[in-house]
Amino acid sequence: MLHNINISRLFLCLIILCNLTFVLDGCGFRLRGLLGNGIALPAVYLQGTAGSAIMVELKQTMQSIGTEVVSGKALAHYVLNIINEQRSRRILSVSSAGKVQEYELNYAVIFTVTDSQGAPLLSDQKISFTRSFSFAETDVLAKGTEEESLIETMRQEAVLGIIRRMQALQSQKTEPQTTKPESHDEVENGAT
Repeated sequence: MLHNINISRLFLCLIILCNLTFVLDGCGFRLRGLLGNGIALPAVYLQGTAGSAIMVELKQTMQSIGTEVVSGKALAHYVLNIINEQRSRRILSVSSAGKVQEYELNYAVIFTVTDSQGAPLLSDQKISFTRSFSFAETDVLAKGTEEESLIETMRQEAVLGIIRRMQALQSQKTEPQTTKPESHDEVENGAT
């Protein structure tokens, strides 16, 4: 008897979950994925400091959305040049004893996008983030790990921002013309 009640409850929960899914789908709700629109880019050549954390992250993320990362500019549709990656830390607040209580982390990436011939498509773009975290001298190792984790998160967000800007660039290229070209018939009819 108890076994039948548990099966009935499980079945009822599944029905409720399915109905909730249909309701959310019907109202247009969609879970936001890694990259909202998921547009795979044409072949990209990455230019910057080889092996740096941002270059590794860019390559992995681009490949995960189906973008081919090529080994030469001539093979690429887009050339993504990471000009500068900056990170800094400044004191945000101190205690009455003069000890640091809070830091502010700043992370920024400056990049350009060109075509394979070097024509600029996105010039001198900057993506930056700021985060703050509390600091305690008694917990230096844990706070150091927290700081590195925050930097890594900001780097990942910057990579997603770069890819979104490139996807927007790609979307602009593929959108159809909104103005209708004038045909010869319309010109002739308008003149008579």
